[in-house]
Amino acid sequence: MPARITLDCRTCGTAAFCQKFRRAFAVLHRVDAARARRVRAVLEYAGLWPVGAAEPPTTEYAPVRVRPGDVVDVRAADHLDGVRPVKLQVGDVGPDVPWQSWIILMGKEITDDPERSGELVLVRPYKGALARPGVVVRRPRR
Repeated sequence: MPARITLDCRTCGTAAFCQKFRRAFAVLHRVDAARARRVRAVLEYAGLWPVGAAEPPTTEYAPVRVRPGDVVDVRAADHLDGVRPVKLQVGDVGPDVPWQSWIILMGKEITDDPERSGELVLVRPYKGALARPGVVVRRPRR
């Protein structure tokens, strides 16, 4: 939050709405949009939200175009509870709720580790990560 009197960022000391603040606000908006709206309302009420500042992204996300049989390869940062990267052959796609930033995918893991290869895993990747090229590899229908 910017300082009330000087309007400087309390973390880096530069002008408010620096890159660190915008990045933190974008992460907050992605994780908890309701809380981000409350933070913005407080900043606007206090006169700390600059006039003409860009609106935060909408909470409606594009529909996911993943279907059973596709291979999904996500990095650790691209899915909820991401401890490690996961590559899986999709067996089932959960409901695509338009206001959630993630979707549930279940399938068999593809890995070099013989203990985990073929294991049934549940992954909740972010929809934005699935839109990047190379993350979803479409398998031809037979």
